Amino acid sequence: MSTARIAFVDHAPFVGGAETVLLDLIGHLDRSRFDPIVFLPARSPLVRHLDARGVPWRNLPMPRINVRSPTALLRWRRASSELARLARDCGVDLVHSNTVRAHLASAFVRDVPVVWMLHDDTFPHWLFRRLRRRPARLIANSYTTASTYNLEGDPRACVVHNGVDTQAEPGTRYRFRRRIGIGSDKVLVAHVGRLVRWKGQHLFIRAAARVAGEHPQAHFALVGTYTEGDDSPGVPSALLRAGLSGGAAYHAELQRLAQSAGLGSRLTFAGHQDNIADVYAGIDLLVHASTRPEPFGRVLIEAMAAGLPVIASAQGGPTEIVEDGITGLLVTPGSSQALAEALTKLLADASRRAEMGVAARRLAIERFDIRTQVARIESIYLDILANRARVADAKRG
Repeated sequence: MSTARIAFVDHAPFVGGAETVLLDLIGHLDRSRFDPIVFLPARSPLVRHLDARGVPWRNLPMPRINVRSPTALLRWRRASSELARLARDCGVDLVHSNTVRAHLASAFVRDVPVVWMLHDDTFPHWLFRRLRRRPARLIANSYTTASTYNLEGDPRACVVHNGVDTQAEPGTRYRFRRRIGIGSDKVLVAHVGRLVRWKGQHLFIRAAARVAGEHPQAHFALVGTYTEGDDSPGVPSALLRAGLSGGAAYHAELQRLAQSAGLGSRLTFAGHQDNIADVYAGIDLLVHASTRPEPFGRVLIEAMAAGLPVIASAQGGPTEIVEDGITGLLVTPGSSQALAEALTKLLADASRRAEMGVAARRLAIERFDIRTQVARIESIYLDILANRARVADAKRG
């Protein structure tokens, strides 16, 4: 079989979890069988990552999702026509759509088969129901995401959990600690994630304040930053009510909360860290405190692959990742008290943390290695392309 050209489509206003998954997938594709190219807006921050990896890309402008606008359908038809033109010009055999805007742009492409990768629950459900028959296959990153879109029983749908490179070079334990001024004698607990309210950083701070006095050796860190515009007037009120906004206002709120809780120097706002491997190597425990169901929870498998025990909210994707009491602890969502109780258990028991860390890495290798994820997705590509070839042969015959 000749090499198949796969066009990955992503609108990427920032490099988040979906884009990290995309980069990992492209990086581990079997290049003897698949030739990747990416279609995305030229202003996307993902471009520099593609250039650094030598992955070709082409500019594909995509409008905002304002589906109720009178001109929305026309604008999306234009984006779809441009996508189809790029696919023809670049000799694309299959389109892999990676974000909701990309799904809308690919929904009207007919010349090549399309795969939708569903990473979260942000696709308007009424619109998804109208368009779900258009892609050849639907891949959800978790059973939680699949359930969100009622994919159970759809023969074109499947679940492929995200993966991480469990064979990657580990980080250096003291590099991150030196960067934030934390000595080797401290037990370092971190929350890793973009600063948005539903990620639960405020719960992490409240829980830290509850346990700080009882565990003087513990230090706490918030790793991550906010995206400009998360708190802008243009953020829909529905998102504000759902706790999906963040931005500078939420960052300032967290700083005030830490000050009023009396954490002082016990809590570090570490901001964005370019080398996340050093972060995982430098900490002793990861907390994931989402207040609403996380579609997957990639930071959990990253931390587990680094041999860390984890504490996570008992809802959504984390329940498919964490084995409660074995690789970490699952806690009541939205409860800083439950989170504090879990922290107390693990901060008081270094041997249990170590045992959980070993079990966590073993589980990450067995179930969440990137090679397993990529092999499954490659098999989907091959199945679609083989079926397309059979249909073409039948038409010629």
